[in-house]
Amino acid sequence: MLRMTPALALKCKVRPGRGDFRHAGRVSIEVNMLTALLVLSLQAEPTLTVVAKNRVTLEVAAVEKLGLQKADWKEKGVAHVVEGVPLEKVLAAAGWGVDASDGGVKTKHASWRQVLLAKASDGYSAVFSSGEVSPSLGATRVLVVTRQDGAPLSGKLGRFRLVVLSDLEPARSLFSLELLELKDP
Repeated sequence: MLRMTPALALKCKVRPGRGDFRHAGRVSIEVNMLTALLVLSLQAEPTLTVVAKNRVTLEVAAVEKLGLQKADWKEKGVAHVVEGVPLEKVLAAAGWGVDASDGGVKTKHASWRQVLLAKASDGYSAVFSSGEVSPSLGATRVLVVTRQDGAPLSGKLGRFRLVVLSDLEPARSLFSLELLELKDP
């Protein structure tokens, strides 16, 4: 007996009056299941992957629970009010923290010597030193934004946006943020 696979189900054509209709209901069910899976995958909650000491995947609600802050920010001359979580708190959710060990050159301030790679879904990326985003060392203020001008982010902005409040130009601010990864140089 022929086993119906999703690929075969989509190729199968049932014509009235020609042959056996034993699989007609099965074809319809499999096509409907494929359609349902496609719709569910399109509606899945966007996530942000954060890699530090651990790898975590965070949904919008989990990021917002880390503590939203409001900030005024200008992008291309347009003023916005953004709401987001300080980057260091998001990184801490994956185990990042300041390490002031004096155990030698390789371990001295190891967490400050890492490179942070931020990647967007369109392939755009920005790079930071981990020391500059640490509030105890650097002056770079970065938020992982989930709301802008009182509304949740959506559309081309994605559900997560990286906003660098201290940069004069938004070159390192990303929309559709999907990955934050700390790496050793």
